[in-house]
Amino acid sequence: MSEQKKGLEGIVIADTKLSRVMGDVGRLIYSGYEIADLAENACFEEIIYLLWHQKLPTQSELNHLSRDLFANMALSSAELEVMQRLPVKAHPMAALRTGVSMAGMFDTEAEG
Repeated sequence: MSEQKKGLEGIVIADTKLSRVMGDVGRLIYSGYEIADLAENACFEEIIYLLWHQKLPTQSELNHLSRDLFANMALSSAELEVMQRLPVKAHPMAALRTGVSMAGMFDTEAEG
């Protein structure tokens, strides 16, 4: 009888240059940076930039990205209405999943 594995244990699902997981020693590295250092010293927007460009941004690059993100974060009244109808006690991950899927439905530039 073969051994059953749980989840993706022991399964390589993709190769990436973005991160390195060393679970046996409790290390996670994004684009050459330790996750603990990033969590302590970098803001959300810096992490976005790092994952997109494989380097941390200069102050000018960070300002530009922040302006772009802010300019594109508004929700339409229809999107807000859907989010307001979610159950108050919904699990946060279920609400996030629903919100992301819904945003794709309202995005005229999204793929079909």
